[in-house]
Amino acid sequence: MVRKTVTILFADVTGSTAMGERSDPEALRRVMTRFYEVSRATLERHGATVEKFIGDAVMAVFGVPAVHEDDALRAARAALELRRDVSALGIELRIGVNTGEVVAEDGETLVTGDAVNVAARLEQGASPGEILLGDATYRFARDALRAVAVSPLDAKGKSQPVAAWRLVDVVDDALAFTRAMDGPFVGRGQELALLTAAFESVVRTNIARRFTLLGPPGIGKSRLARELVRYVAGQARVVVGRCQAYGEGITYLPLAEIVRVTAGAQREAIAAVAGDDLVADRIAAAIGVGGVAGTKEETQWAARRYLEVLAAEQPLLVVLDDLHWAEPTFLDLVEYVADFAAAPIFLLCTGRAELLDARPAWTAPRPNADVLMLAALSTDDAAELVGDVDEDTRQRILDTAEGNPLFVEQLVALRAQAHGDIAIPPTLQALLGARLDSLASAERTVVECASIEGRLFPRGSVSELVPADVRPNVGAVLLALVRKQYVRPDRAQLPGDDGYRFTHVLLRDAAYEAMSKELRANLHEGLFDWLRRVAPEKGGELEEILAYHLERAALYRHEIDLPDESDAGGRAAELLGRSGTRAYDSGDLSAAQNLLSRAVSLLPPGDPMRVRALALLGAAILDAAGGMERALGLVAQALQESRVAGDRAAELSAWAIHQLVRLQSVPDTDAEHMRRELEVWAPQIERLGDGRALVFLRRLELEIALNEVAEVEPAAERLLTAARDAGDRPNALQALFFLTASVVFGAISVDEALVMTQRRFRALAQGPIEEAAVDNIEGLLRSMRGDFDDGRRLIRKARATFAEFGLRLTAVATARDEALVERYAGDTAAVCRILGSACDELRLVGDTRALATLVGELADALYMLGRFAEAETAIRESERLAPPSDAYVQVVWRGVRARLLARRGEDDEAQRLIREAIEWSGKRPEELGNTYWSLAEIERIAGRVDRTEEALERALAMYEQKGMVPMAERMRGQLAELRSSA
Repeated sequence: MVRKTVTILFADVTGSTAMGERSDPEALRRVMTRFYEVSRATLERHGATVEKFIGDAVMAVFGVPAVHEDDALRAARAALELRRDVSALGIELRIGVNTGEVVAEDGETLVTGDAVNVAARLEQGASPGEILLGDATYRFARDALRAVAVSPLDAKGKSQPVAAWRLVDVVDDALAFTRAMDGPFVGRGQELALLTAAFESVVRTNIARRFTLLGPPGIGKSRLARELVRYVAGQARVVVGRCQAYGEGITYLPLAEIVRVTAGAQREAIAAVAGDDLVADRIAAAIGVGGVAGTKEETQWAARRYLEVLAAEQPLLVVLDDLHWAEPTFLDLVEYVADFAAAPIFLLCTGRAELLDARPAWTAPRPNADVLMLAALSTDDAAELVGDVDEDTRQRILDTAEGNPLFVEQLVALRAQAHGDIAIPPTLQALLGARLDSLASAERTVVECASIEGRLFPRGSVSELVPADVRPNVGAVLLALVRKQYVRPDRAQLPGDDGYRFTHVLLRDAAYEAMSKELRANLHEGLFDWLRRVAPEKGGELEEILAYHLERAALYRHEIDLPDESDAGGRAAELLGRSGTRAYDSGDLSAAQNLLSRAVSLLPPGDPMRVRALALLGAAILDAAGGMERALGLVAQALQESRVAGDRAAELSAWAIHQLVRLQSVPDTDAEHMRRELEVWAPQIERLGDGRALVFLRRLELEIALNEVAEVEPAAERLLTAARDAGDRPNALQALFFLTASVVFGAISVDEALVMTQRRFRALAQGPIEEAAVDNIEGLLRSMRGDFDDGRRLIRKARATFAEFGLRLTAVATARDEALVERYAGDTAAVCRILGSACDELRLVGDTRALATLVGELADALYMLGRFAEAETAIRESERLAPPSDAYVQVVWRGVRARLLARRGEDDEAQRLIREAIEWSGKRPEELGNTYWSLAEIERIAGRVDRTEEALERALAMYEQKGMVPMAERMRGQLAELRSSA
């Protein structure tokens, strides 16, 4: 069974019932028999397989047994000819044509899929004599069609109207899609130099020469030929002949095209140019315009003589396109002309590597024959073709196109039409599907089995997956595929094995998508068994790959309603869960979310693995700031399922994570109630001895203790010990952050804190993430002392590390520290810029607790810049979100609110709020210093000079006690200014 994109044509005789009433049954039978004969002949002439005749209707499929890159165009041409041919019988048709993915059995013509239903609905929606095309058919061949959009059809059984186009005509001699030749010519300077040198040798020696450009579709053969044509302009006469993949009388079609352009389509005109009746007879007969037929050798002689006549006056450049489709007889003619023509004739042939299957000796060394295999463009050269797009889109186009100029062009065009994500254009789908269908059976099998592993694959895995009758020949088949440019040798992935790579990722994807889902599932599971057998020593390193293959097998079987008899889903979930847990513990939160989400999706509710994966997934989202609402929902689900399943350890772990997410995202969370709950639950968690549950218990204890300076350090120490015992790096980082923060914002001086940071915390840090946490704190401390350059450098370095490991919330917290540096440095505009960006990010992820703090600090900076209305808006948000138990944010919003009230003349209320802020500040010198500074502003507004001076002196005392040199100097400056003005 295979999946492929085909084009289906439905044609139905209109008015057949009335015709039956008017006609004798024998006469009607003769008419309908003739209709069937004409229909079959017309459709098969264009390469269709006539699937069936149903009464007075016919169904044909283009793309079975083999897909062609122009199936949609063939169907459009066939529809027009069919309508014309049966009209001579007095029959009128309505026709529907649609393109889409279907499923077909190997070697059979029956196809099934929604694309068939849509084709039938298009035919039913057409008026008598009308041909309606589905949207996909139009897109596949739009460059060659003249069509008009019609109103979408309300088709039976379809949830959405079906887009349709009325076919008017097909452009004569058009290709399914045209190449743009007006873009820059890049990356082929050396190749063009070889061509021009070969052409000049023809001119110099007066002897014919054959030069063949080979390469996969779109690699730039035609464009290079076009550049040579431009180069010889004025020096030579140029004629072009194109080979076609199908049709009647195509053997000498390229010759016919050359003759039509140079002489016309009459035997007498050919004779006039050739100056020889025998030459004219043989050529006219060969191209079907009269004359007297001769032997193959006589036709070759006549063609040579005709070309020699054309080259008599000036050198002749003969461009022969798509030579891989040429008939053997025409290939003989080309070789004969190149070997025997005594005239300056340069035969430039373009084709795909498949030409070498029909003519292996084509590359044999000859003095008058050259072959050049075109490689992909370099990334820089391909980038010139992309044009003016954003950098992300540019990179995705370059990664997908991999240096193929046609692929670049089509991807850029598709993006311009769709204005969205880049998909694979239908033109390329058809091209790649046709290439695959041209392979021999064993070659197709090897390509499909190779595609299961991905872009890179070892020979050993392919040998394992192919059927027994193909296995002995895998090496030979791979060599044939290398020659045809489907794959190329690459580095070996396993010792003692050969490595290969698909020449293009889109070719790999096309091969993979063409297989039935049942076959994909079986091959994925087969590859799992092989990998586990040949690389058992890789252990955890291999688990994600093994899990992927089992996961694909399970999902494909589910999609097609096949039972998962081997429990591939359960086995995949176990591997994904282990890999996700390992990723979380290592600090790779992005990978952890991906792996744990996939594990959860494969398991039924209540499954013990699912419950634990759900809770840890919520924690990963919390730490990576992937969306608090989602994290809350996942952990609540884990809590519910663990209770139903009776898994006490999982329930306690989920409860602790649930409380952590609530603290971050639910503004009115009652921390005191949570503290009382914790006192009940903590002993149970400790008795269970579950390391994961204990880690999140300790983290919750720390989060609740944040407002009590004396409690923070021991709580952080307990979390650090539990996290280290469990191998949990993200929570060890959290512990280290709070441990260091307790000395930064606590009562000890900056100098003491710096010594402690360098001696104690540096020794505690393990790995780059924890070292970054220490860098961040040291940077903040240095800035508090006035070393701003060092402070900025250390904090930015730490922030880059957190971002690299996907620790989004931690990176945002570091942005807040970066803003503090600018506050100490007196650059209030920079503070606003940094905090504004950080607040936007926190709003996106729903972290209301952190947002309350940062938007309060932003309001303070806005006030200092005199942007009072903006400060009012910001402080309202901070006040609304501030957790009742978060002392720091309670201090911040009260300090800003009090100053704003003082400006409005509400002095009593301002004084009340500032007294509350002093109480909330406790014994933390920096917060007290900030609060007294706010009080000084309130007193200044009220005109109370003595009380302003007193408040500034208190602020100065706090900053001096902490050792905050820049802030103390600012207070001294304001005191001096105040005293001077007084």
